[in-house]
Amino acid sequence: MPPRVFPVAVTCQVLGFTKQAYYQWQAAPVSRRDWGDAHLINAALDAHHDDPAFGYRFIAGELRAAGMTAGDNRVQRLCSQQRIWSVFSKKRGLNRKAGPPVHDDLVCRVADRHRAPRGAAEPCGGERTPPAVRRSGPLKLGAV
Repeated sequence: MPPRVFPVAVTCQVLGFTKQAYYQWQAAPVSRRDWGDAHLINAALDAHHDDPAFGYRFIAGELRAAGMTAGDNRVQRLCSQQRIWSVFSKKRGLNRKAGPPVHDDLVCRVADRHRAPRGAAEPCGGERTPPAVRRSGPLKLGAV
């Protein structure tokens, strides 16, 4: 059975395109911007392969030295899309673990929510201070 052929107007209407956009795409399926980005990405990969220790600013300088014109933001966007990063890039995110403490904890903050409210202090010997003893009867205040 031969493939069915649908009119362009019907196909474009179903897909939500205009006929003008379809014929423009048919004349040039790859835009000039995409073509230029592809050339910049290839040059950026070559520059990064030669020296992977540097990031997008170095790559932008290398592209300028090679005679290509591209701004730093465009090079940064392309490098980010292609995952071209410096080997020394900082890892950012929520899954970072805290490093070692910078000094000894002399107050011994309590972190257990069942033992005491957060931030309550106890002596560093490990013993908890006993709660204040409540006395029954009237409170007598003396003037000094």
